[in-house]
Amino acid sequence: MPVKIAHITLSMGTGGIENLILDLCKNTNKDKFDISVICLDSPGNLFNDLKPLGVNGFVEQRRPGLDWRLILRLVSFFRSMQIEVVHSHNQACAFYAGIAAFLARVPVSIVTEHSRNYIQAKLARRIEKKTVSLMLDKWVNVSYELATHTIKTDKINSNKVEVILNGVDCDKLTNPQQVIVNEIKNIYQLNGHNKIIVMVARLNSIKNHALMIDALSLLVKDITDVKLILVGDGDCRSDLEKKVSQLGLTHKVLFLGLSRNIPEILSLSDVFVLCSHSEGLPLALLEASAAKVPVVITENSNGAQFIKNMEKGIVVKDDALSLAMGIKECLKNHDQTIRMSAAAQKDVIENYSLESTVKHYENLYLERS
Repeated sequence: MPVKIAHITLSMGTGGIENLILDLCKNTNKDKFDISVICLDSPGNLFNDLKPLGVNGFVEQRRPGLDWRLILRLVSFFRSMQIEVVHSHNQACAFYAGIAAFLARVPVSIVTEHSRNYIQAKLARRIEKKTVSLMLDKWVNVSYELATHTIKTDKINSNKVEVILNGVDCDKLTNPQQVIVNEIKNIYQLNGHNKIIVMVARLNSIKNHALMIDALSLLVKDITDVKLILVGDGDCRSDLEKKVSQLGLTHKVLFLGLSRNIPEILSLSDVFVLCSHSEGLPLALLEASAAKVPVVITENSNGAQFIKNMEKGIVVKDDALSLAMGIKECLKNHDQTIRMSAAAQKDVIENYSLESTVKHYENLYLERS
């Protein structure tokens, strides 16, 4: 009989966590595992992708504040569905699902921690993390740097800490569909003279798009044919559009919204930028590197230390001038850029494949189930 797994997430909106869950749903061995996804808050735009994959999706609509009744509902669900593995994503989900899995006596309960933004400066959250970890079998981190913090800063038992690196579909990213590439060019009137900067991230304050827009306002003084493509949507979109307008950059910035054509968009790009306030090991960074797009990343975004400065990309300080100078360096020094992007692509293909990520999670699911 297949092992019954329940992924627990806040929603299935577009983001790194949600895309990882979707990748696991697509690629986990269906003969060995039967998968469900529970969204604690809302369904999100990727929720409807679950059913065609043979995955059952559920939405709990968590109440504001501390919703203790949600824990009881999860206990009931885990028991009635005979769930054997509970896989929570990030600490908020682990709090509810971890307690429920403990009470329901689920054989395996794990969490994947994708970043430290919500915990880094909050003692109460670190205490919560320590407490919740006592009820879990494994605390998975997506990078070795996050794992080090988990053990040394948060004092989690090292025997419970596991590192499973995020992975991406390298074949898909290195083979974009040319028909779609041409369509994107025509729709947005892009030509060979444009220098295209791309950010793939939800439009949320944590991703710090405002810094990129400020950097662009400096960059256009030297590079007039530059365009910024923002892929993603979110609650900051109207504020960002207003900022772009106020800076006179409307004709320089394209808001593409949500897109499933990431390989094609990346294939058109000259530079990929990540300038978040905090990151773990973002899938978007791995995707850009797999697609051989040169990377400029800020120090705060480079928490996993995936980009080694001047080896696999350019790492800059978290200010607009430094970011603009890094992008300019990337666009101007062609030979150096090719060398760095080739090194980054080689690293992703060899060490960050989706196949490897899925296999590691499958092995973890089977440890005690």
